[in-house]
Amino acid sequence: MKLHIFTLIVFSIFIFVSCGGDETPVDEPIPCETRYDCEGSMRCVDGFCSENCVDNTDCPIGQDCLNGECKEREAVSDNNIVPDESQDEEQPDDEVADESEVVDETPDDDSSTVAKTCKEHVDCAEDKYCYNELCISPFINKWRIGPIDLCLNDENGDGDNWDPGISFKPEPEPFVVAYLNDHEIFRTSPPDDSHCASFQDTYDTFFIASDTLKFDVWDEDDDLDPTGGDDHVDTITFSPQVSYFRAGEMVGTGMSNMKSFSVKLVESQD
Repeated sequence: MKLHIFTLIVFSIFIFVSCGGDETPVDEPIPCETRYDCEGSMRCVDGFCSENCVDNTDCPIGQDCLNGECKEREAVSDNNIVPDESQDEEQPDDEVADESEVVDETPDDDSSTVAKTCKEHVDCAEDKYCYNELCISPFINKWRIGPIDLCLNDENGDGDNWDPGISFKPEPEPFVVAYLNDHEIFRTSPPDDSHCASFQDTYDTFFIASDTLKFDVWDEDDDLDPTGGDDHVDTITFSPQVSYFRAGEMVGTGMSNMKSFSVKLVESQD
């Protein structure tokens, strides 16, 4: 009888363990568009944040996806190549080619998968820039647009001060409206009576080669100006070029009412 009771107890424990009781709910997957939408070391894989990788494109430059994990790519040395001794033994001496005539058919590193190392931008191809000692495309990184520095001419296009209706206020009050592909990204506040201004407004974004940045510069009019309305000063447009990313700024040219205009362009750390 005791043996039957013991068997029943063991069987009951087995059934309870097999069922497992209440299971800990599995965390919902976090949707993403880029790696910046994910926390910590997680990366964006097929639209969701994941610690694992699917292929080499999910890993940083210089790493390969092995068994779902990004690992440093091992350098292959010529010393690691083991010759086929069986072929050497069977090959007649008169068929052994002169070493000076042997053509090295080993292909160069594939530049599309192996980034070239660099110290300066000039070490890279024209479509790359030097980042963390690697030549990469600037369109891989996220960029910060701004701050902006500018100076207006002493007089407007008519040769008058910027508020001709107000004799005691000859200086302008410039401000900038910035657009990315005709979408307003920020608008600065004008300083009081100054031909030059520095604006700390910024905007972070990824770029593609077809993007267009536009900066409309205006002079804010006071309510005392009888003509009313703000005066348009200049419009400066840029398309993303590797030279801008290398220089870390974009400098305006061909302006009619401005002495200078520059906007910083640096990698975003956010």
